[in-house]
Amino acid sequence: TLFTTTGENLDQFSTQIQDYAGGSTQSIEDINAAIYASISAGVDYKDSLTVVAQAEKLAVAGKAGLSDTLIALVSTLNSYGAEMSDAGGYSDTFFKIVKQGQTTIPELSSSLSKVTGIAANSGVSFEELGAAVASLTGSGIRTSESISGIKAALGNILKPTKDARDEAERLGLQFDSAAISSKGFGGFIEDIKNKTGGSVDSMTKLFGSVEGLNAILTLTGNGNAKFI
Repeated sequence: TLFTTTGENLDQFSTQIQDYAGGSTQSIEDINAAIYASISAGVDYKDSLTVVAQAEKLAVAGKAGLSDTLIALVSTLNSYGAEMSDAGGYSDTFFKIVKQGQTTIPELSSSLSKVTGIAANSGVSFEELGAAVASLTGSGIRTSESISGIKAALGNILKPTKDARDEAERLGLQFDSAAISSKGFGGFIEDIKNKTGGSVDSMTKLFGSVEGLNAILTLTGNGNAKFI
């Protein structure tokens, strides 16, 4: 119902699914549901088993359900405009977020998509976004709040207030997405830390939202060692 192909190709695909299920840790029902979800999300049916295989590895490693894992993986690949062949690298990053932070795949699945779009368009790589999420959750901030904080901070950077522009000029700080792209998100945060000298007053002028400010104060403070 989701894609058009010949009867011969469909029979071949059906056989591939059954062969995959024979060596899988997941039930055939979960595998079929995951394939359906991946194709619904825009994955070519020919690539769907490859993505499901990566999602299954992450589900097992992260002790999560296949559905949650697949949604998180595919939506992130789509946000970053990545190829399905990149699923393995993205899966590895997800595992690092869970391992180094205090979060789970289901938590990431339910909220990460709120920030991946703005992060990708701001020049923040998925690896650096993951490091920031791991750092914030590792500092005791809930996953949803961590993601909201990063989104708010990026919004402050993309659309700075007059106070932020004036403060950035006073500090000699390039405060825009071009700086993130050229320095990397970690380098950009380190530059803020150095230029402000850790001054809360200065960073408050740069980041007008409470959520964004809290995320930046954590990334430049106690969470800095994990992030950088």
